[in-house]
Amino acid sequence: MPTPNIKIKSTTKLKISDEVNQDRSTVIFSVDQPIRAWEARANGIYEGSGLLLGKSDHLFPSATTFPSSTTFPRDYTLAANTDISFDIDDEELQQDDIYRINMYACDDIDGNWNPRSLRKVRYIRDWLNGSTSNSGDHWVQVSAIDKDGTNVALNASVTASHTASNLTKVTDGTTTYSGYASVSAAEPCYVEIDMVQIYEINSLEIWHYWADGRTYHETKTEVSVDGVNWETIFNSQISGEYPETSAGNEIKL
Repeated sequence: MPTPNIKIKSTTKLKISDEVNQDRSTVIFSVDQPIRAWEARANGIYEGSGLLLGKSDHLFPSATTFPSSTTFPRDYTLAANTDISFDIDDEELQQDDIYRINMYACDDIDGNWNPRSLRKVRYIRDWLNGSTSNSGDHWVQVSAIDKDGTNVALNASVTASHTASNLTKVTDGTTTYSGYASVSAAEPCYVEIDMVQIYEINSLEIWHYWADGRTYHETKTEVSVDGVNWETIFNSQISGEYPETSAGNEIKL
């Protein structure tokens, strides 16, 4: 049996804060098949991460590790295509924020949980601020991988925050270090990819210049659906710096 497919039908706000009348968002969703349990999390960047916001009353009926046929009451089933709602409050987020929701559902037959949901993305922005080798910023490739494994950013248009060279190299599909884009400025710089339309993305794969194993500073990757509101999905000042390799850096969405 296929795993459940969740559809978020509406949200009352994309950004919530401690401001008056801005402190709560209501989310309505449905699932395409009967389920035993569900949960929703906010502001996580990978499967199972983030703050727990809403869950079925039957999600944790015992301390038994899930999923398991013995974990859920056999008399609980939520019908397919039924609207379900829950609230996200300001105190559930760590700061005023545009929130992201990760949702999961467990089917009623085998107790299988659905895989990580895909992130809707049109724009990608990747920042650097020099490296252990020099003050320059260099991008070899930025790929956006959808659920079918296709790089939907291939040959997408690229712009930069400062004067740059060879920007078409960023999305030409080549990861060899001999072809790269350069931006030189004594401050953080970025390249920005516009894929023209919104795609559901499973992961980003990013290569900076990697031949000498250098480490870039202040590496940050953001995504957006409108080019105005951005979500940070990787920040080396939080997650730690890393040496560049021929494998690139994969960021799961």
